[in-house]
Amino acid sequence: MTIQSDEAQVIECILTANNSIAVVGLSSNPERPSHRVARYLQSVGYRIIPVNPTLSEALGEKAYADLLSIPEPSMWWTFSGAPRPCRTL
Repeated sequence: MTIQSDEAQVIECILTANNSIAVVGLSSNPERPSHRVARYLQSVGYRIIPVNPTLSEALGEKAYADLLSIPEPSMWWTFSGAPRPCRTL
């Protein structure tokens, strides 16, 4: 599949328009995938907004209990959590 140049420009605009990403379920444990992902996002220039009711701060940013508590708009969210077994269909 080839992305047309107009579509590529739209995608680039969307990805660069907002540099804040809410990381729902961010762990303070550096060994957890959510922590590693958030740290990587910070390293490439994104501001992360930790969302975890058990944290007050993570990776130098104030943490929020839920998405509705964030006082500023955030265009992107990433969700992370412990794997749970699924019912077989």
